[in-house]
Parts: sequence; C-alpha cells; structure tokens
Amino acid sequence: MINNSNFVNAGVSIIVLVIVYFLEYGLKMQPCEMCIIQRYPYFLLIALSAISVIFNTNQTFVFILKFLCLVTVLSGFIYVLLHVGIERGLIEGFTECTSSLPSMADKSDLLQSLEQAPLTRCDEPVILLNFISVAESNLLMMGLLLIYNIFVSIKKK
Repeated sequence: MINNSNFVNAGVSIIVLVIVYFLEYGLKMQPCEMCIIQRYPYFLLIALSAISVIFNTNQTFVFILKFLCLVTVLSGFIYVLLHVGIERGLIEGFTECTSSLPSMADKSDLLQSLEQAPLTRCDEPVILLNFISVAESNLLMMGLLLIYNIFVSIKKK
C-alpha cells in the first residue's frame, strides 16, 4: 500500500520549487543565499518520498522514512523561521548575507568587501502581493507541511 503522505510531501515540494524557479527565472527575482538553501528540504522530501514509494513493503523502512521526512520539514521550518527573523530585523543576520561593511579607513578592504557582497541580501525581504515576503510564504508552507507530517506520524492506522 502506497502512503498518501508521500504524494503530499512530493507534490507540495514540486509545486513550491516550480513557483520559486518561476519567480527566479521568469520574473527575474534574484534569491538571496538563504532563499537558495531553503530549497534543499523540498528536494530531500521529493527523494525521500520516491524512496518510500519504491520500498513501501518494508514497514520499518517506511517508518524510518516518515521520521526522516518529519525531521527534514522541521529543520526546514526552523531555517526559514531564522530567515524571516533576519528579514524582519528580529535576529542579527550573517555578515556574508547582510549589508554590514568594514570600516571605511582601509579602501582596499572596502573594495574587496563590495566585490564579494551578494547581489540580494538576506535582510531585505522580497515582497509578494504587497503584504508577504517570499520567505514568509515559505514559512507558511513549511509550517503547514510540518503540521501535516506531525499528524501523519502520530495518526493510528
């Protein structure tokens, strides 16, 4: 019997990835470094779901894969929460992903820092539909996936 949670995890992941790649390549919205890293749990969920579909006869293995899906979604949720906190100024961002620059005393350090600065900073939210950032919408999606995976994990057959 194939578990429906595989299709939900993989389906949602594929939809989210299609949307973010459309935003990046279709609408030319450049993601920051943290936005790119936020995609990894979705790729992992697709892989875990595919493995679970292939090896669905071994109940112990299916249980382990469900647990790995839950850990993946929880990790993704925490990371996205960190990103939203950085965007909203609640958490101090990483120096390589924010606007912090070295002192202006040494011009060569300043020039090198400007050359290595990312084009899109993690502490500047990219707003969708004039009210929610891309990271906040990802937080919402990861939160829903987390609730779903917790429910699937504790549900009795």
